[in-house]
Amino acid sequence: MSMQKRGSSHIEMVIAFILYITTISLAIYLFNPTPIAKKPDFSAQDVEGALFAQAGIPVTTYEVMINNTNGQITSPQILIDLNADQIGQERVVNASGAVLNSSMQAHSQVSVAWDKDNGTLLYLSFGEDFQSPGLIKDSTVTVNENFTYILGKTTLLYISENKMLASNNSYYNDYIGFKHSLHLSDFVDFGFTLYPSYTEGIIYANRSVPNGISVSSESKVMPIQRSNGTLTYGGWEVKIW
Repeated sequence: MSMQKRGSSHIEMVIAFILYITTISLAIYLFNPTPIAKKPDFSAQDVEGALFAQAGIPVTTYEVMINNTNGQITSPQILIDLNADQIGQERVVNASGAVLNSSMQAHSQVSVAWDKDNGTLLYLSFGEDFQSPGLIKDSTVTVNENFTYILGKTTLLYISENKMLASNNSYYNDYIGFKHSLHLSDFVDFGFTLYPSYTEGIIYANRSVPNGISVSSESKVMPIQRSNGTLTYGGWEVKIW
């Protein structure tokens, strides 16, 4: 009889212990729950890449030499054939950075208002953010390959100031939606700053960082296309926390 009582007591102790552990575990879960999702391992460089994928635009620039050694160019316009279709609008500047009046005449030809005071070195750039001056072509001017020589061609990805202004607007007006457009998690917060000239036109997008949260950043000098078409270099910084 006493053996049966000792056996029953042992079983009751085991059941009581299991109930005790279950109760403690439930209390820990209810009053100190484990986070449902863990913050993903994003870096400032990842966010910088996502922003650049949205705001970066390709700009192709041709370096063209004008041959007027003997004063053979008498027309106020020259017609330059680049021998390749161009995408976007054009912008023509001389070596001093002065913008020359121009217009596309065909997919590969550009009319440029030019005289000897403009110098013999021109840069013809093409991109989606340029606004063509719309020069009216002189129909008497034709392509003369002896007048112009293409010295080189480069294509760079520029940060579009116009697109970054749109991103800045989305950042403040629809932060969550903007993060989703960058394919970022809800558990990631970030900010960015674009310094086109360090003195004006600074685009600043940031939020307050909670106390005790570490912030990582990525900063570099980047090619920037200003809203007025100017191609320049400026500062670019992205923060993540």
